[in-house]
Amino acid sequence: MSPPATPQSASALIATASETDNHLELLVGESWLQGRSWFGGVQLALALRAVRRFVDADTPVRSVHMTFVAPILHTEPAVASATLLRAGRSVTHVKAQVSQGDRICFQCTAILGAGRESTASYARKSPSNADPDAASRFPHQPGVTPNLIQNYDMRWVRGAPPFTAAKDPNSTIYARPAAEHASYDESEILAIVDVIPPPVLSLLSQPAPASSMNCALELVRPELVYGTRQWLRFEVTLHDAHSGYAWQSALIYAENGVLVAIAHQSVAVFG
Repeated sequence: MSPPATPQSASALIATASETDNHLELLVGESWLQGRSWFGGVQLALALRAVRRFVDADTPVRSVHMTFVAPILHTEPAVASATLLRAGRSVTHVKAQVSQGDRICFQCTAILGAGRESTASYARKSPSNADPDAASRFPHQPGVTPNLIQNYDMRWVRGAPPFTAAKDPNSTIYARPAAEHASYDESEILAIVDVIPPPVLSLLSQPAPASSMNCALELVRPELVYGTRQWLRFEVTLHDAHSGYAWQSALIYAENGVLVAIAHQSVAVFG
């Protein structure tokens, strides 16, 4: 089966999950694959939908720590479930997992917290004069780039794309959902934060696979972009790479230069 030509938003995909009293079940097509597994952002978005069974939608996700345990294949449905760890006066911890058959494939711990009055206030801003519409597009190339790329519009304004033997792997990349009807909500944000190719791949001279092992995501001000389809700017840094592993982070900004999220990842590299 060939991937469809029409891009799909992550929110639209997650909305197709079937619900029971205890879990969510989702079948994902080839267009959302990252290699042989589901795109990591979709795994996270489905897990957090299960988390929402315990926490009201008005309480924001503040932080998620996740581990990608095993591939989730597109040939059969996967099941997401969640367990409440603790509900305090303002902060709630929930553990979630996505499994397929008898295998646990993805696990995360989400921290959700209601806002409260505080004299501590600081907004990190990093304006940019770059025009993403004029920048180089990162296209989907069957057999080279993951299928999921066709669901996103990505533009390089600084740095080198994967497999270009670059000396400097750090980059500035703009991304947004490719589907014109899409707009950011919680599921859409959770998915797109994982869309940037690992910067370590820019050091390589030919295609080779890489796999995220874990990720720590901090959601700072995602509500600033909800209801829009604006460009998100990823300032991507490769901190170190050796022995087949790499460590990276990304600061993610809204179009007005306000920090939306921070992501840290450890990646296994097979090349």
